[in-house]
Amino acid sequence: MIPVTDINAAINRTVALHQAGRQADALDLAEEVVRLAPDEFRAWNNLGNMYTGYNRWAEATEAYKRALVLKPQSKHPNLNLGIVLHEAGDTVAGEKVITDALVAHPGDTLLRWNRALLRLSTENFAEGWEDYESRWDGAKELPFTKRPHKQPRWNGTPSECVVLVWAEQGAGDEIIYSDMLNSMIAQQSRIIFECSYRLAALFQRTWPDIVIVP
Repeated sequence: MIPVTDINAAINRTVALHQAGRQADALDLAEEVVRLAPDEFRAWNNLGNMYTGYNRWAEATEAYKRALVLKPQSKHPNLNLGIVLHEAGDTVAGEKVITDALVAHPGDTLLRWNRALLRLSTENFAEGWEDYESRWDGAKELPFTKRPHKQPRWNGTPSECVVLVWAEQGAGDEIIYSDMLNSMIAQQSRIIFECSYRLAALFQRTWPDIVIVP
């Protein structure tokens, strides 16, 4: 058996190899680690991650399940299994895995946010958007930071107040979802839209009646 410290080192090396573009070497090492430490759930979870990088969904699924046999309530193998099942075309099963994991990790932001993506992908918008709100609850793995505004959030009804809209993610998402501004303009005449500087001129031409702030 590999000592615990060596397992950590081996897993870190597989990640480093993968990030360096040496995917084949990373996978070979990950498979070697589980052969030498078959009772270590982290080794199986890591192997699942390597298979996922190759879109080898069946093998990734089996690796994550092996990890969960060893540590059933571990968050990341459950999360990874749910995502892989979704990618393999079984979103219902993937959502169930993540929902079951939330029993052991109630309110976990990372689990809820990933369940949101699965629900939104199946057009379960009511529950999907509700879960998506969890991104503000704080998780080091997520790129979201809640702004400390003292003003109340807009509730979607007409108001005399100025509504600030800001982009959370990249320029591609800004373009895709900016169409929602049309629905807002129909109800709200005073809007400030904070966006990427690269898109400011385009958005100002598109919506000349709202304030665009890059």
